[in-house]
Amino acid sequence: GQRGVGMQVPTNFEPQAPQLFWMWAPIHFDRWCTHLALFEYADGRRWLEEGLIVPVLEDGGATWGRDPGLDHLGDIRYEIAWQPGTRVARAASLDFVSSTRKAVRIELEPLHTFRMRGIGYTHPEWGHGSLHGELAVGGEEFAVADFDPLDPTGIHVQSVCRARMGEDTGIGVLEQLCFGDHEPTGLTGFVDPPIR
Repeated sequence: GQRGVGMQVPTNFEPQAPQLFWMWAPIHFDRWCTHLALFEYADGRRWLEEGLIVPVLEDGGATWGRDPGLDHLGDIRYEIAWQPGTRVARAASLDFVSSTRKAVRIELEPLHTFRMRGIGYTHPEWGHGSLHGELAVGGEEFAVADFDPLDPTGIHVQSVCRARMGEDTGIGVLEQLCFGDHEPTGLTGFVDPPIR
């Protein structure tokens, strides 16, 4: 996709307030892995949606070719409970319907949250694709407790999560980047905390 790095190509689109709602959740269980990726407009309409169950490869199994065990999931829904005063999940659940019409629910319990600013996403100076000269090196250091959770440069996060799907427990990531309004989750303003 297009990223706001470098000189932007002029367009004839009307200027709009920025808005993005992104969730990505790859999760590993003992017997299978699940995958969720979705983008939504402010009203909740999706412009990208993917949900999958993928079997775990056997030792020496082929990592290419058709995978007959791949299950495309539909009717993807989610619930997010926000950490107070932030746009970071305190808990989340993902609901799908498998190709066999079986309902699948995954509960996510965030254990640790990493701000993607640390690897260049939304960083004000060292963003992806920015040029600083040959062999430029930089870094920053700050106390996590001192970081403003609504600083726009730090709202893109990945949370390592414990995942539960029925009797199965796994580990995975919940990545979120939410700026602008998003009616289904109660987000308003550019980076304001949720209203519910």
